[in-house]
Amino acid sequence: MSQNVKMLGRVVVAFAVTSLVVPVLAHGADFSFVTAQKITGKVTLTATVNGTLVKGNSVAVAPGTPVNLNWTIPAGFKGCWSNWSNEPITATGNITGTIPARDSQGREIKGGSFVITCSAAGASQSASVSVSVAKPNLTVTLPTISGTIVNKKYALSVPFTLTYSVKNVSKVAVNDSFGFSVQLYKRQGDGTPVAVTGASQELQSLAAGASRTFTFNDTSRAESVALNDYYSYRVCTDGDGTGKGDIDESNENDNCSAFTKGFAFGN
Repeated sequence: MSQNVKMLGRVVVAFAVTSLVVPVLAHGADFSFVTAQKITGKVTLTATVNGTLVKGNSVAVAPGTPVNLNWTIPAGFKGCWSNWSNEPITATGNITGTIPARDSQGREIKGGSFVITCSAAGASQSASVSVSVAKPNLTVTLPTISGTIVNKKYALSVPFTLTYSVKNVSKVAVNDSFGFSVQLYKRQGDGTPVAVTGASQELQSLAAGASRTFTFNDTSRAESVALNDYYSYRVCTDGDGTGKGDIDESNENDNCSAFTKGFAFGN
């Protein structure tokens, strides 16, 4: 059995209940009980996300991510019920749907459990998969500076490199492109950033828990800075640090690195 549906509203745990009907007794009739069914195998319920089978029985996904549930029902069970459908499940099958960020009342959905319960005379089994709804979180490490120091100042006339990492510190992947840029400030964030040529870059995606390290050679600073004044670098991802960017994140306030220690340029 295969269906395609949209999993709307809150995902809640539901338990199916079967009613046993006692037969009417005839005159002195012998009691006759239903023979317990022999069940070979287990009821299983698994989830596949982005083509990958989830290990264990729990997974975190971003809102709107397709989730494919797959179940197996061994022979012998008389009926199965789930908390994602009002109809009984009669055979092994699958269903694909998405969990939105908010329900019809505008409340944020945190996730829940999908449950399937199968019953037969003298036997009952259940299986479940927990799905939590999460958002990515992009951060940047403090840049390290490599350059030639002359009289306690970075020389303008020789190579000058920044190294930093963009990280996704969450349980869900970023599957959309986002930008990041190097910013040069006068006196650690005082006023408008100094123009830095070639400072903006872009990533197409970033896996959950992954990081990418970059180096940046600032070749434009000789035209942008004043000698003997103090400056500081920082790097911001998914925006310029002044507001929400393109990616909906769990924390929109940690997209920029800390400022580097102040330094001066000299000849």
